[in-house]
Amino acid sequence: MSLRHHQILILFTLGLSILAAAGFILARSRPDARLSLSETLVKVSRDAARSYIREDLRTSFSDAAETNIETLPGDKYRVSGWVDAISASGEIARQSYSCVIYRTPNGDWDAEDVAIVPQ
Repeated sequence: MSLRHHQILILFTLGLSILAAAGFILARSRPDARLSLSETLVKVSRDAARSYIREDLRTSFSDAAETNIETLPGDKYRVSGWVDAISASGEIARQSYSCVIYRTPNGDWDAEDVAIVPQ
């Protein structure tokens, strides 16, 4: 094999390796596609609760270990936890939240019966 053919083979192998690595990284870079069911339910419930809290307040939600997920009939889930609503001056008001999460006919996740109650 000539030196030129050897160089082309090395460049081809290097290019193929780079493409394979890029494909692997790209395939693993979609975090929403890899969320477990419980992670998805917690995320949807937090988004639903957040939409009921004044926009000028920051929020801090209970972690996954303190968030309760209950399976309901009809492929629905009740998710509950707590959320701290934090004012610009730093005042914190802890509230309990719950909602029912389900899939819409087009496959999207949605929430109903959203409730936020001061503790």
